Amino acid sequence: MNRDAPSPGGRTRTILLVVLAAGQTQEQAAKAAKISRSTLVRRLANDPAFRVELAELRASMLDACVGVLSSHAAAAAIRIAELANSTDEPVALAACRTVIESVLKLRHELELAARLEAVERALAERELAPLAPPLRGVP
Repeated sequence: MNRDAPSPGGRTRTILLVVLAAGQTQEQAAKAAKISRSTLVRRLANDPAFRVELAELRASMLDACVGVLSSHAAAAAIRIAELANSTDEPVALAACRTVIESVLKLRHELELAARLEAVERALAERELAPLAPPLRGVP
């Protein structure tokens, strides 16, 4: 037996992971892997390692998409700023609305991130702080 050759179960697992991570339905994933949907449902229910691997693959795919979009963000911002100065009023209005909505959303996200960081820091400090001794005379 060739140890380098993928096992049939490994191939099925890979197909299921890739198809599900890409956003296809369970029916589509089962069909691509040539298994029944009920087999896939059992795997999802009973194989925590499979679920973790699927979540990691989805996160990796999303990170790649974010990377591509991020590489174009500066050019998009410049283009929207140009469109905001358009003499075509509907175009200028749409661009201005996009700028305002984007800035407000970014501000909100940054505020939430700062608040979450403060909560996490407080929790970490609380875990590290020794427990206060009980008050005397208090039941």
